[in-house]
Amino acid sequence: ATAARLRAGDAARLEGGRLAVARGAAVPADVDALAQRRLAFREASVDEVAAAITRWYGVRLVVADPALRVQHVTADYTAEPAREVVRLLALALGAEATWRGDTATLRSAPPRR
Repeated sequence: ATAARLRAGDAARLEGGRLAVARGAAVPADVDALAQRRLAFREASVDEVAAAITRWYGVRLVVADPALRVQHVTADYTAEPAREVVRLLALALGAEATWRGDTATLRSAPPRR
């Protein structure tokens, strides 16, 4: 396990199993998001967003297309149900979401004709 001592204003995130700490990088609006029951992402990796959706809603989000994994997400979700958050995320990524039970799978949307 990796550990770090955080001070007021620091931000931390897990990236590929490693802890990354950015001193003084916390955005006040994002810090307040949890207390306000909001999911807020600023240039977050798709894997980070998927993990947060899993923790928040108890649904599994599978990113099946590697091309989606390299994208970053800036979004703020407030009180939307899980299916709506996944739908909005898919739209933002140019992806399609399919559901099977409590698992949503994201795949790149086919090109439009």
